[in-house]
Amino acid sequence: MGQSQPRHRGREFVRFLQQVEGEVPPSLEVHLIMNCVRELEKAIYEYLAAWNEAPKPFVWKATADSILGKVKRRKELNVTGH
Repeated sequence: MGQSQPRHRGREFVRFLQQVEGEVPPSLEVHLIMNCVRELEKAIYEYLAAWNEAPKPFVWKATADSILGKVKRRKELNVTGH
């Protein structure tokens, strides 16, 4: 369960906590992880800077036919109930 709100005020947080309270069974422990947007942005920019120092192009190793074959087989499994 997670949410992103356009504004981060107390009332949005209380609404989220009320949702957690209503949807999570009392027998389960709840662990809340909150991230600061500034810290997240900083981490993203640091990652991009490090990646861009020696970028490697993405190379597809599977053919389109093999990928589509896997998708077809998965759909068939879902239909048969396996």
